[in-house]
Amino acid sequence: MKKDIENKLIGNQFYSLNEGGKIHWQGKIIDEPKTGFYLVQLFSWLDGSPTIRKIIKFEDMTNWLFYPDFESAELDYICGTASRLKYDPKAK
Repeated sequence: MKKDIENKLIGNQFYSLNEGGKIHWQGKIIDEPKTGFYLVQLFSWLDGSPTIRKIIKFEDMTNWLFYPDFESAELDYICGTASRLKYDPKAK
């Protein structure tokens, strides 16, 4: 079952969550170079352009929000679950 879920992650957009439960990164899962490890492309919050790529363990992704495409992620960020989890750098 775990392997089925992992295989379906490639191509998904995501928002990662920090330890406080707020959105941290936005990106897309682009490959699984080794079982249980994913190559992700991160995108700029300023203009949406690709920034860096990171390799992340599956176990570190369990609280992330996943979407089948960019439009679904964007809509959720505007008016769905993700809209309530936006990071506020001014909040203490």
